[in-house]
Amino acid sequence: IDRMELYKNASRVLLHQWDIGRTLEAFPGLSDEVGYREKAEILRLIAANMLTTPSNLKGNFIDGNALSNVIKGFFTSELGFNEARAVSRNLILQLRERNFIICHVGEDYYSFIHRTFLEYFSAVDISTKFNFERTCSEDQLFELFNTHSCDEEWSEILSLVCGLISGELVERIVEMLLIKTDLKKWPGWYD
Repeated sequence: IDRMELYKNASRVLLHQWDIGRTLEAFPGLSDEVGYREKAEILRLIAANMLTTPSNLKGNFIDGNALSNVIKGFFTSELGFNEARAVSRNLILQLRERNFIICHVGEDYYSFIHRTFLEYFSAVDISTKFNFERTCSEDQLFELFNTHSCDEEWSEILSLVCGLISGELVERIVEMLLIKTDLKKWPGWYD
């Protein structure tokens, strides 16, 4: 089994049907609408938020307002739910206390319980934007690899992305990196 499949299965175990109705019981009918797919999508959007805030990716954290806004935005735009604020609080509790995938790290900050989930959902976000949503062009993908190929906190994310895009494209990315990147700056490079 490859790492992507392992991470996908681990997230599925944590997110799928762990007392879905318990924390969302105040919102009749919503517990039927919030399953694995919806929670995985929300976690992908949380990881995307961390990706766009450089210090968040490095520290694996998101402030409570940003976390709540990501969830509210999903419930409003994807499910058309008007009471998104209250549902957001309940879902954060569920992700923390029942799914054990998000944790409270003090004050008003949260993080993925393990960095692996941040890396997995970040890779899923990048590949989704490239493969399905088409909001990330090939040039932008090349630039992402070029910009972050020497960043230690991005190494696992980029590796996972390679498993989610075509092999031919990965080959071209590696060729580009060999030409453009000073290999002596890569971690683990020895003279």
